[in-house]
Amino acid sequence: MKELSIIVPVYNIEKYIKECLESISKIKNINYEVLIINDGSKDNSQKIINDYCKTNIRAKSYIKTNGGLSSARNYGLERAIGEYIWFVDGDDIIEPDEFESFFKEAFKEKLDIGIANFSEFYTSNKIEINRIKKYQRLVNLPILNGKKFFQISDRKGLFSVTVWKNIYRKKFLVEEKIKFKDGIIFEDELFSRLTINRAQKVKYYDSYIYFYRQNRENSIMKTINKDKLLNYYKIAELLSKEFTKDKNVPSGLKKVPISLYTKTLKKVKIRDKKIEKIIFNIPGIFFYKLRKKLQILL
Repeated sequence: MKELSIIVPVYNIEKYIKECLESISKIKNINYEVLIINDGSKDNSQKIINDYCKTNIRAKSYIKTNGGLSSARNYGLERAIGEYIWFVDGDDIIEPDEFESFFKEAFKEKLDIGIANFSEFYTSNKIEINRIKKYQRLVNLPILNGKKFFQISDRKGLFSVTVWKNIYRKKFLVEEKIKFKDGIIFEDELFSRLTINRAQKVKYYDSYIYFYRQNRENSIMKTINKDKLLNYYKIAELLSKEFTKDKNVPSGLKKVPISLYTKTLKKVKIRDKKIEKIIFNIPGIFFYKLRKKLQILL
């Protein structure tokens, strides 16, 4: 069994994928595999992937019909044989040395979720690097269960839904039956909150393991429209159902479905009474609070 499975979804990113894979190749002291999931690319990405796999025995290439990021990540997760999973976007870059140090600590502690830090960059040469320093305020926290970690990080305004700066123990994901929800975008919003709510061992390390590309082309965040925003309704519905079943959900997490729903409602002006009814069933969430918000918005 491998220590780590790195899952890299690819869709029409021939401009970036080689740089991403080459950065992963610099990991030396971890027994890992790379699962490259070509999610229906129509550009030259697969040729770059094939060339990479010829020179890297750790890499495995898979081609599937385009189904979106959730589908590609789940496809890799089903085939991964590593004790830990790392989801790396194919247009970003990793920092191998800091990742190795971070991984060894998290692996030794057998964490369900190991959380690290990241840098933003604006060119392929990593010029104009911006290290995100706000998360350093979590560095002295001990190993906590996910609910407690959420409470503390949320109180500090530091809970992040991004999955690529975390590693996840595969046994934890399998036992809890957590995967990405197919057919939605903003999938990290759901996955991160489900995992943090159920994890038993979580810790933050101030290791800058990831370079997040800021000037990427075809970013979904550049083309947000009403149909895409309605994905937040589905996420609010699924979180509401999850939190209704769990009486020990932190109050900050309970508020997330309301926040997602009302912020989206304010933009799209489409009310969904079915979702409102589901939200009302979350223990500790009272109807009048949501109704007051709705009266303000409508």
